[in-house]
Amino acid sequence: MKKIEAIIRKTRFEDVKEALFEADINWFSYAEVHAIGQDRQDRI
Repeated sequence: MKKIEAIIRKTRFEDVKEALFEADINWFSYAEVHAIGQDRQDRI
């Protein structure tokens, strides 16, 4: 068993989910995360 962690934009989630199912990965967990704090312009 291998653990994979990724940060995925909400707009790409369905594409990633489909790709996981096609790769025969039928079980995964996810959490929706929100940023809190001062907004900085130099973030990617």
